[in-house]
Amino acid sequence: MKKLVSVLFVVLCLICGSALAQNTYVGAGGAFGWNNFNESEPVTLPSLDVDKADGSWAIHLFLGYSFTSNIAIEGSYSYNFGWTPDGNKDEEPAITRWSILGSVKVSILTDSTFVPYILVGLGWGGLASDKELLLVNGDGSFDFTQGGFVGRVGSGVEYKISENIKAFSDVGYNFAFQALRDWDFTDLRAGLVYGF
Repeated sequence: MKKLVSVLFVVLCLICGSALAQNTYVGAGGAFGWNNFNESEPVTLPSLDVDKADGSWAIHLFLGYSFTSNIAIEGSYSYNFGWTPDGNKDEEPAITRWSILGSVKVSILTDSTFVPYILVGLGWGGLASDKELLLVNGDGSFDFTQGGFVGRVGSGVEYKISENIKAFSDVGYNFAFQALRDWDFTDLRAGLVYGF
């Protein structure tokens, strides 16, 4: 009897695992974020000028699960390689930013080759600066790193290349709370998705 129960349990796990895998997808891409951080509150050396629009390249990795053809959840990691508040791209980036988000994805027109979607996510993120730039913490103290709650809202479109592969592109607004509240930015992302 124990052997039969064990076999049935294994079979059930394989069936559930197969069902989950069929609705699971992974993706990777690049992004470019931009903003004018002249309203943020860094403490800078006299040589730095934050009164300029600035941009940063990023990588974006994610894992998702589709409950239906329209609703999915995603866990993602993004890393911005750095902004240089003085606008000099020949120098080392002064500020890097990372975030880990849990998001809800809503797709429409899912029978189409092009599938529009919206994404809303919340999570945790952080900033780190090199030794040229101090960041203001929420309590008014200064540090080279900051952390806090972050989020992103965006919309985009997927293009079905094959049964399992899609290309995507979206634009979003990245916002933050607490110590990171002055470092919101807009980004444009693009990459590939593989569905199991």
